[in-house]
Amino acid sequence: MRNLVKLSLFFVFVMVLAACQPGSVPIETPAETPAQPAVSATDLAGTSWSLSTLGGSFAEPNTVLTLEFGTDGTVSGSDGCNRFSTSYTQDGASLTIDQPAASTMMACDEAVMTQASAYMAALAATSGFIGGDTQLVLTDGSQPLATFMSGVAEEGGVVVEPVEPSVRVGQSVRSGIPLGRLLAGHPGCPVTACLHWGAMWGPAARADYLDPVGLV
Repeated sequence: MRNLVKLSLFFVFVMVLAACQPGSVPIETPAETPAQPAVSATDLAGTSWSLSTLGGSFAEPNTVLTLEFGTDGTVSGSDGCNRFSTSYTQDGASLTIDQPAASTMMACDEAVMTQASAYMAALAATSGFIGGDTQLVLTDGSQPLATFMSGVAEEGGVVVEPVEPSVRVGQSVRSGIPLGRLLAGHPGCPVTACLHWGAMWGPAARADYLDPVGLV
C-alpha cells in the first residue's frame, strides 16, 4: 500500500514538472510580398523634340529650339541660333548630355544668343528626365530645366482665322496696334463673325494641337 502511494505521488510529480516546462509557440512567417516590376523609362533613342519652355519661360519669338536623340548615342539640335551636336548617356530615367558640344558659329541678336547659352547650360545640367511619350521634361534631379513637345517644329504655328491681316510677317508692332480685321463666315459661327484661335506644333503631317492660351 505504501509503495502504491509512493508510485502515485511520483507520477503526480512528473506531471507537474511537465506542465511547468515552457512550451513552444508556433510563429507564423509572414508571406513574402511579390516584387513589383520596375517602371521602365522611355528609350529616347530615335526621338525628336521641340522646346516648349526654358527655365519656366517660353522661347524668344521666331526661334525654334530642338533636341534630337540619335540611335548611335549622339544628340543634336538647334539652340535657336546655331546647330549643335554631342553625345548622351541614358540609363533608365537618368540622362546626361556631354558638354561642350560641337556647334556652328553664327551670330544672332543678343536676346537669342542669351537664350542659346541658357539652353546649352540647361542641357549640361541635366541629370534625368520625366515623360518621353508626347512631352519631355529635363531635370537636374530636383527641379525642371526645360520642357519639350514631341516632334521638330517644321511647319504650323498659331492659327487665327478668319482674319484679314494688316501687318506683314516679321513686322515689329507695339501694344495697341491692330493686327488685322475679323471677317465673317467661319463655319459653325452662330453670330456674324467668330474668331477661331488654335495652335499647331510639329510637322504638318502629324502636328499636335495645343491650347493657344499657354502661348500668350
